[in-house]
Formats: sequence, structure tokens, C-alpha cells
Amino acid sequence: MTKILFALGWLFSLSVSALAQVQPDEKTTQFVANVSETFLDQLVKEDFATERAFMTDQLAAHVSDDDWRSVRLQVIETAGRTQRYIVHGMMYYQEENLLAAVDFSGWAETSDTLVCGFMLWELPEENVIGLARFEQNVVSVDVFRRMPTQKAAKTMTNWRCPAKMIESLLGISVQ
Repeated sequence: MTKILFALGWLFSLSVSALAQVQPDEKTTQFVANVSETFLDQLVKEDFATERAFMTDQLAAHVSDDDWRSVRLQVIETAGRTQRYIVHGMMYYQEENLLAAVDFSGWAETSDTLVCGFMLWELPEENVIGLARFEQNVVSVDVFRRMPTQKAAKTMTNWRCPAKMIESLLGISVQ
């Protein structure tokens, strides 16, 4: 039996779909990239307390220590550990504060299980950043292989999987 293993997301009132994209300076872009890589390293280490330290006050208020640990352990127990995450896309939006949407992916330890998702960072001022939203989709590749190709490609795109992963898995070209 094939099933989706886990889809995880904490949603808040931050809506990026209606916001215009902006391009920050190189210093801000590098700062976001470095913090994103550091956060993903904590996911690999399974350092739940440190992971939570990246959260905005708003996100931390909605997700208790026990809830965060429980959900993270459920993902790890279901899919296995993910040894490495890769950042593969960053977009910026201006709301009251600058928002950075960072796409990431990886392969879970369990055979043929992929991980795709995004982090939404809030930057209220220079050199200050907090995790405002985290979404991680963990699924067996068999789920996508059994879908019609275009539906699988659309789902993987919506889940923020990188084009190369989609092309490799489905044998199609993604524009």
C-alpha cells in the first residue's frame, strides 16, 4: 500500500501570494542563505530546542516544545532521518517586514522517500531573522510514479521540489 507519509505545515496570517516580489541587497541574501543552511543543519542533527530558537515569537507561541518535538519525531520515525537538505530557491516579498521564502529538498533515509518544502523567514530589521512558517512534505516516490505524470509534476512543484528532482524522477523536462 502506497501512502503519503507526512505533510507538515504551520500556517499563519502571513500571506505571500498577494505580495509583490522584491530583491534585497546581496548582504541580506547571503544572511538569509546562511541562516537557512544553519537551520537545516539543526534538522539533520535533530536538535529540537535549537530548531525552535529560530522561530519568530508568533510561531513559537503557536507551537509548544512538546508539539514541535512530537511532530519532528513522527516524521523521523515514519521516513527515517534526512542526512542532508539543500536550499534551491529563494524569493523575497515586502509586507510590513521583509519576507524570505526559501525552498529546500532532501532524501530521507527510508528508501525512495523524498523531502520537499519551504521556510518563510521574517526579517523585521537588518540582521534580525525569525522562522515564521515551516512546511515539509515527506513522500514515497512510488506515490508520484503512480500518478499521471502531469499531476505528479504539478504536485511536486507545489510542494517546492526542485526542477532537477522532478525531471529525474518523472523523466520529463520542467520549464
